Amino acid sequence: MSRNRLLVGGLVIVAAIVIAYFAFMYPPVSKEDTSGAIGVAKKYRSEQITDKDVMLKDEEAAAAAAFAMMSPDEKAAMFERTTGDLQARTLAQSPEVTAALIARADDKLLARLFQGMDAKARVDAFERSPQSVQAAVCKSIGVTAERYSQFTLDQKAEKLRKAPDVDLAAIAKQAPIQERMDFVARTEAACRNDLMKLLDRSETVAVMEKAPVAVVAEMERVNFTARFFENLAPEQRIEMLAKSPEVTAALIARADDKLLARLFQGMDAKARVDAFERSPQSVQAAVCKSIGVTAERYSQFTLDQKAEKLRKAPDVDLAAIAKQAPIQERMDFVARTEAACRNDLMKLLDRTEKADIMERAPVKIQEEMERSYKEMGRTSQAQE
Repeated sequence: MSRNRLLVGGLVIVAAIVIAYFAFMYPPVSKEDTSGAIGVAKKYRSEQITDKDVMLKDEEAAAAAAFAMMSPDEKAAMFERTTGDLQARTLAQSPEVTAALIARADDKLLARLFQGMDAKARVDAFERSPQSVQAAVCKSIGVTAERYSQFTLDQKAEKLRKAPDVDLAAIAKQAPIQERMDFVARTEAACRNDLMKLLDRSETVAVMEKAPVAVVAEMERVNFTARFFENLAPEQRIEMLAKSPEVTAALIARADDKLLARLFQGMDAKARVDAFERSPQSVQAAVCKSIGVTAERYSQFTLDQKAEKLRKAPDVDLAAIAKQAPIQERMDFVARTEAACRNDLMKLLDRTEKADIMERAPVKIQEEMERSYKEMGRTSQAQE
């Protein structure tokens, strides 16, 4: 009896082992997949192809086919129409062109490139430069190399930032080709854009011909987005712009005094007075002085009298009301003026800003834009 029990018990144990084997260890797992169940799950998910992936691949294929048929002038035009970010990403594929641009740029622009980098990037660029350049910079900022080495990172960066343009320019000019690319990539967008204005037509074409297919496809989409924005009704464009107050702030900072004065004069009486009375005391004092009234006398005017007086102030003083307003108030400043002034302001938008505005568009507009983009792709394929 005891032997039978032992036999049954043994069979149960063997059965349990077999079940466990087939449940947990079969089929055998390759070494590549033995990083744990979560890792395997991640790998499995990462191999799934979504509709979005297919759409992106289709866009890239269509863009590559269209790009292959473009003339050099069309490729250059495509580069010039796109955003500064995409231009910079395209330029990154051509370090020798970047080196040529740095060799051609004047000292003032190269100094701006240097000053536009963050503290660490500035210090790194300087400390990678030749000893002769480092010695000249230390001399110009009035410190010895030993004293410089004792500064903190921020102290070094601030000292270097104040060196003469010619010394800062030498840091870029003396850098090896690959380091010049890093020098450009890590500075402010405005400086990169100014550097890229030095590209000649042959360089622009050469840069474009090295652009990755994904970037070309993105350029095509961004250019379509900008054109879509341009074709919207004026009031729709204003509605889109209202969702990007920081873009409005940038436009007001970029506009000349004459246009800003027109914006102010184009508002109704109450909007004009409200904008003025929300402005800083220093701006109000300057405006009162320019229209020949004291603050006390101004306060005694009726609303219409105040508005009429303010309307006659010099352009520079009226422009200051807009420039000194907080970001959200600048949007109100623009929204409440005449349509012609708003349209003139929107002419200052670049492609980057138009694409940024459209990214924040209501879902209905986004869907309409997507349909139009797909339709354009289908038409293009049919023509081919």
